[in-house]
Amino acid sequence: MIEVPLTPEQRIDMDDRGRTKLQHSQLVQVVQEILAGGDSFPDIIERFHPRNPGVCMSLFVINDDTWKLMEKKEKHPERMLPMTTIPWFLWEENAESPSNPWGVTKFGPSDGKIRMDSKNSLLVISGNGGDFSGIVEGRITQTEYSRFRAVVPELPGQTKLVPRYESQPVSVSVSIGQLDADMYPRPQKELDYTFCESPRAYFEHGLLLRTDGSNVRLRVGNRRESQLRGEIRIFIGGPSPGTEANDNLLTHHVWLNTLHKAITLK
Repeated sequence: MIEVPLTPEQRIDMDDRGRTKLQHSQLVQVVQEILAGGDSFPDIIERFHPRNPGVCMSLFVINDDTWKLMEKKEKHPERMLPMTTIPWFLWEENAESPSNPWGVTKFGPSDGKIRMDSKNSLLVISGNGGDFSGIVEGRITQTEYSRFRAVVPELPGQTKLVPRYESQPVSVSVSIGQLDADMYPRPQKELDYTFCESPRAYFEHGLLLRTDGSNVRLRVGNRRESQLRGEIRIFIGGPSPGTEANDNLLTHHVWLNTLHKAITLK
């Protein structure tokens, strides 16, 4: 059993509510004690890996070509959309409302999974998600998993330009040796989080991976694996905001900090 000394404020929380939040330094201490048991990073990451739901991921690819694609956006062309996400987010006209003006629908829960391939020094992120396939008129829209309905231009329909994401199994392989990682990343103003998990989810329960495209390979569906180009930012997240009472939350943060240590231990 691992014992973590609590601060006076945390002890009051435990007495009043029966639970409390651990500080980052306390989580690091937990990870150190787990590692002292002799298990390998891959084994520990597998043991503590979030399940039901799994992890979420947002992959941003920043280069001249992807910025060119953003020029078609009706709003905020200066903000980059994710190229791949886990789970799948898409636009649906009937989902539009004052609180959801972009009609974003999330297909979840996430089944995202991360594993360490120590032999090849890779971090592999996989799951069912969405793959960006352009900014198109709403009447050219995705109906259900991997099935598209192209509406004849003469027919009535939504002409607003919206991002289109195709539902696909995705796998991202990242070279660990050339990877930087930041715990609990703050929102980044040049990124557009409309069609992925919220920046708050990553800030409260997530990790940011940064590297060059030459160190990342992406496989989408049955297509050939491709090497990415440009600056790559991969956000890894966990429970949605407002789930602080989740029994699995502590396990998630232990896992997240273990993953961070495995990546940054050069």
